[in-house]
This record gives sequence, C-alpha cells and structure tokens, in this order.
Amino acid sequence: MEPTNHRRATRKQRRKLDEKGSLRKKLPALFLLATTVCAACMGYYLSQIKKQTTNAPSKQAQPAQTPEQLLMEKIAAEQKQLGNVENSRKKLTSHIQQLMYLPEVFDSSDSQQALSALLSEAAEQIDNSVDTKLVGYLTTSSSFGKILVATPTVTTYQRKGDIWTSSSVLSGTAVYKNRLTLNTPTLSELFQNPDDLSAVQLVIKQKLLETVSDSSEMIDQILSFPQVSIEQQLIAYSPQEITISLPENSLDVSELTIPLVEILPFVDSDFVDPNIIHAQAIKPLEPNKKYIALTFDDGPNPITTPRLLDILKEKQVVASFFLLGQNAAKQPDLVHRMSLEGHEVASHSYSHPKLTGLTPDAIRAEIYAADEAIYEATGKLPRSFRPPYGAVNKQAAEIINRPIVQWSVDSEDWKSKNQDKIVKRIKETSFDRSIILMHDIYEETVDAVPEVIDELRAEGYEIIPVSRLLPPKRLPVHMYFGNKDEAVTQ
Repeated sequence: MEPTNHRRATRKQRRKLDEKGSLRKKLPALFLLATTVCAACMGYYLSQIKKQTTNAPSKQAQPAQTPEQLLMEKIAAEQKQLGNVENSRKKLTSHIQQLMYLPEVFDSSDSQQALSALLSEAAEQIDNSVDTKLVGYLTTSSSFGKILVATPTVTTYQRKGDIWTSSSVLSGTAVYKNRLTLNTPTLSELFQNPDDLSAVQLVIKQKLLETVSDSSEMIDQILSFPQVSIEQQLIAYSPQEITISLPENSLDVSELTIPLVEILPFVDSDFVDPNIIHAQAIKPLEPNKKYIALTFDDGPNPITTPRLLDILKEKQVVASFFLLGQNAAKQPDLVHRMSLEGHEVASHSYSHPKLTGLTPDAIRAEIYAADEAIYEATGKLPRSFRPPYGAVNKQAAEIINRPIVQWSVDSEDWKSKNQDKIVKRIKETSFDRSIILMHDIYEETVDAVPEVIDELRAEGYEIIPVSRLLPPKRLPVHMYFGNKDEAVTQ
C-alpha cells in the first residue's frame, strides 16, 4: 500500500510545481502590461493638462483694461439693472460721446424724443475740450394706480487724467405710461364709457370760452361746437391735466388742455394724481342724518328774487336756481349776485316751452339762448338743466346734453299761491334726501321760505344745494329726482 500512496503524493507535488513555474513565466508579461497601461494613463493626463494650459487665456499675456473700458462696463451693468438696453451711440465731437439707453418693454418713441432733447441740453453745458461721455437713459417707477413714471435722465462722465468720474446728473420732465399696456394712456382708457366723455363736453365749451379773445363774439360757435368722440387723440397726458385733439371746427382750434380736477368724476381715478383726488374729496353725506335741497324755478324776478336772496343769506342757506334765459338776460345783475353768494345757477330753457313738442332745431335754440344769457351774467355755462313742466324725452335730453334735475317734492305754490298752504304742503310731503320745487317769481312763495326753512330744520334736515345732494358723477341724459332716485331719459 505504501508505494501507491507515494506515487499519488508525488503527482500532486509535481502539479503544484508546474503551476508555480507557469506563473513565474507569466509575471514579466503582466508587469509589462501594467507598466504600459500606467504609462498610457500618465500620457493622457499630461496631454490634457497641456491642452488646458494651451487653451486657457494667459492672464499675464492679456493687456489690462483701460479706464474707459472699465467705465463702459460699469455703465452697461447699471443700465441692465434699470432694465435698459443701448439704443444709440455717437460721437458729437472728438472729445464728446453720447450714449442713449431705453427700456425694451414699452413703446419709447415719445421717451426718446424727451431724452434727445435733454441730451442736447446737457451737451450745451459742458466744456468741449474735456473727454466726456453723456449717458441718457430712463428711470422708471410705479408711481400710482395704473401709471408708470419714466423720467429722462442724463449722467455726465468726464475724464481727469486717467480717472473717469460722474460730474453731473440732469433730470427732465417725466413721461407717463399705462402700467398695464406699457404705452401712453388713451382716451378710451381714461374715459371708460361714452357717457363719461359726453359729460366732459360742457367743460370743453367752458374752456374754449376762457381761451378765446372775445367770448361774446364767439359764443354761438362755441355753444354749437361739435361733439368730442372717444376716437380723438390724447396728445399729452400727465396726472394733473390732459391735452386732446379736437374735431374739425369753425374756430380752427385743433387741441385743448383740460385740468383733470375739472373732470374728476368722469375719469378713471387710477390715472389721476392721488393728491388731487385727496384735495377734491367731498365729505360724504352722513348715513344717519337727514338732507334736503331747495330749488327755485322761472326767475329771476326783479321784485321777489332780491328779497329771497336776502332771506337765504340771513338763514345761511344755499339754494339752486333754475333760470329762464329771457329773465336772466333782463336781470344779469341778479344772476351775478346769485352766483357770487354761492347759489347754484342752472338752466330752465329760454322761454319755458314744452320741449317734447319742439323740433330738434327749436330745442337747440332754447338751450343755447339760455346758456348764453347765463354765461354773460356769470361767466359760467350752466352745468345742469330742468325741463319746463318736467317734460323731456330722449331726443330733447340728448340735445340738452347735461344732467336733468327734476324734483321729488312739489310745493304746488304755482297752484295755491298761498303762504300757509305752501308751508303745509312742504312739511307734509318732504322726505329725506328729496328735492323741493318752488318758484321765486311768486311773493307768497318768498313769504313762505323763512317758515319752510325753520320747519325743515326743526324736523332735523340739513338744507344743501342740489350738487351736494346728488352724487358727484352726474351724467347727461340721466334724470335725477333725489339722492338715490335716478333714471335714464327714454
């Protein structure tokens, strides 16, 4: 058994020796392979470093930026922060360069004109022998409501030796943009419906009368002035006033400037200077207080009206007078006194016809004649109208083209012509925020007024003029019977 085991052990030992011998033979090849791979990796690594070194700009080789280049980089960065991009660059002289930056976000044609003018102004103020850069740009800010304010600005940079410094900053007149559209506001944005613009027509006529050299000579043409439409151009806008184009007319006037304070109730308040709105704010009627308005028709009468004015002055009451033009023309001093003492002077036609039975031309003649008589006495066109007998239709209302003030309490002084009955009727039928109708042409009415005032005050009423009783925004063609009683004329 022993020889057999020996032979088996010998064979195992021989195989192990063969395997070791084979490994020794392979070691040089493996070493060579590993060395080759390491050399290749090292070569690739060194080539990449060399490549990067070759491609990388040499800071030492690059020349240093000049002070002018540094200034231009600074200007570009500042303008980018303001939302502006370079619009133009030009040499004015060998020493002066002009640059203009404008916003990309809105139509800047008018802004560019304003900025060009400011740059020209700045160029006139500098020494032409000094290296200068005039940088014109817009600074924008959301000022109020829908308005974005863009202010033309010019910064002047001048070189002293190797140093560029800002020597002055010049600001121009602000340009206004609609923050929602990023364009100049339009009439259709300022006046949100045609009725609002129609209400301004009377203001336009009043402004025209104030601008012509001889209003008495031109009044007929102005009273018949063509209607301004929403298609008219808004030539200029600011939060304080607007300039609009006018339709073709016999006066040959192409444009008109209107202060926004005069048309405040009819303009979108987001386009109006908040300071104006605050200054013109009217204290609202107190909800728990009673108010009433006294109105007088058909005057002025040379006998009764002066006595009525004396009573109102003594009682410290402001009333509203709806005058007949034919009487106003005869008593201009009385009409002037009404206006001076703070009473409201309105129109009641010229000769008291029933307007619904007249032709359009006849209605127009009645309105214009009364307007002229009242204007000659007060310098103001009447802003409201009361139709004779309260009779009015849509055709007449459109020609009248102003708020129509009716009444809600009829004293029936025209029927009773009795002082006690007038007082009794008013006391029994008056209610909060109503309009009382009386006539200052009757002596009995004037006799009743002191007692009427005392009775109303005893009932807790504050007597105020119609314009205070009614809402500030009173539209043409609309009829007003009281504070919350309004209807469109049909």
